[in-house]
Amino acid sequence: MNKTIRNTTLTIALVSIAAGAACIAQPARAQSASKSISRAVALPPLPLGLSVPDRLPRAIRDPQLLTAWIELYNHTEPIALWDGRTLTGRDLAQFVLDNDIPVVWDTNGVCGASSCSVLTCTDAGCTYADQSAGVDPLYIRPTLQGDSLGTLNALAHEIFHRTQPFGAVADTKFEEYWAYRVGNAIAPKTWPVFDGYDPLVSGWLFLWLANNHMGAYYPLADYPPIVEQFLASAE
Repeated sequence: MNKTIRNTTLTIALVSIAAGAACIAQPARAQSASKSISRAVALPPLPLGLSVPDRLPRAIRDPQLLTAWIELYNHTEPIALWDGRTLTGRDLAQFVLDNDIPVVWDTNGVCGASSCSVLTCTDAGCTYADQSAGVDPLYIRPTLQGDSLGTLNALAHEIFHRTQPFGAVADTKFEEYWAYRVGNAIAPKTWPVFDGYDPLVSGWLFLWLANNHMGAYYPLADYPPIVEQFLASAE
């Protein structure tokens, strides 16, 4: 989920889920999870079959969050996106590694009861860069501590937002749909339900939110400009 701040003469806080430009990076070399890793964070026992990259994210200091990142790195099955491209969990994990994005528990309540990143929007566009201290953290809600599946789902969801797949723009219903869909493709949950909804039909997006009880996203625009242009050209 995103916390969006609009910088004009007024500052408006809007809770939404953060998006991320799909920068597909080359995966790091991997080694067996059984090998010892020299780092400050002590890893808990990992599931059998996981590969651990030689280079781990310095900005993830919590063992459970680091384990979720390693699990994400091991998700290599392609996820088909709206435009025919594909994305993997490894792509998302690599994005965090390459951009040195801190991933932390939201112990200060930045996101309320959700996970999020703080997206700052001005007339020039939207960014996740903290204007005073560099890269803003990705916040995971503390109630997921001890819930490995929920943490992995939230991590995939939020990193997808951070890649800004639709460019430097504000959040939309369409982006939220795909952030949830990517999260559930990597760490399946029974909610939300996706079957029977075509996200390229505006009315279906609203029904998807309504039927999954996600009214907080009603104020968002339906589509980012790049998707609006695509829909207009297809008419």
